[in-house]
Amino acid sequence: MWLPAQRAAGLSDFSLPVHVFPNPVVSPVPPQQSGRWTNFFKFLAVNPRIKYATPTWPDFGSWRAGFVVDEDTIPAVIVRPRFAEDVAALVSVLATNNVPFSVRVGGHDMFGRSQIHDAVTIDLREIAYVDIDHTGHTARLGGGILVAELIKELEKDNLVTPHGVIPGVGYVGWATYGGYGLLSTQYGLGVDQILDAQVVDCEGRIRRADKDMLKAIRGAGGLLGIIVEVTIKVYPLGQVSEASPSRTAAIRHYNNGYHQLKQDYLPSSLSLYQSVMNGPSGKALTVLFCWASSDMETGLLWLSKVQAFSPVAMCTVSPTTMAAFTLANEPLMPKSVHGTMLTANIHELTPEVVDVIGFHSSL
Repeated sequence: MWLPAQRAAGLSDFSLPVHVFPNPVVSPVPPQQSGRWTNFFKFLAVNPRIKYATPTWPDFGSWRAGFVVDEDTIPAVIVRPRFAEDVAALVSVLATNNVPFSVRVGGHDMFGRSQIHDAVTIDLREIAYVDIDHTGHTARLGGGILVAELIKELEKDNLVTPHGVIPGVGYVGWATYGGYGLLSTQYGLGVDQILDAQVVDCEGRIRRADKDMLKAIRGAGGLLGIIVEVTIKVYPLGQVSEASPSRTAAIRHYNNGYHQLKQDYLPSSLSLYQSVMNGPSGKALTVLFCWASSDMETGLLWLSKVQAFSPVAMCTVSPTTMAAFTLANEPLMPKSVHGTMLTANIHELTPEVVDVIGFHSSL
């Protein structure tokens, strides 16, 4: 299904309605006003509802900031479209004039691909609406919405959906490339929630994903284009029980207990995240406990089983909301990091793997 979008036949075709957007942001234009950049800046001039910033603009640094610090990659322009039609028009004029660009939302790409030096960054974070269909138990989301924004909006209607544990991550990128989170055992992965999508393709056309494209999006993310909207499943949920990290060095004891419990039975409402974190007293095993059910009595029973894995130095379990729980994780993560992150996927935490983790956690 094809939806109408602005095309690149000429600059006059790019004029978008602006009467509902007073006081547009005006940014200084950089020296790249020749060659392939000329038409692009003319396009921005006649479409003031699309905010943009160049390196000379005071807030350019905050717009450019991403999770991985990269002082050498400085885009020539950062644009912030507000609607899918804005994105379509941007892609069309950029492609027609051979101007390189990248797309970002949360900026957590660990390989620094969110931005390109001396190119245009299309920042989708202003396309962040949530439109809930209570009858169909679904929600339409803007492609630039962050996890924090999504869970806050859903909480207003006592709803929830699986999401990542880091509030500043872009939801669509998280979901389309798998999407593992604290509610995954209860409701499935992020990809399992996606029911519909709209994509801007390489020619600047807005396309509603058909069956084949939707299948590709569920796992291949934005490789087919810029995802400007998704429709997802949402679920009613009141309180959850959560525990902040408990300090213990007994990695082996914990994993032995978990392995035994897994062999017997683990309820889908229970999610456990273990990690080794640096704290004021040094490294410690931390366990994030989440019970996603209104049956708190059963949740406390399972908490006691988890606590029996190994001695617990501190446990702070209390009923909370999913939004408050996720937002509480924000202080645990740095705003930015140097370098990158490499991960390994394994089928099971065998005793040998646990010993390796224990060895490196003691270094």
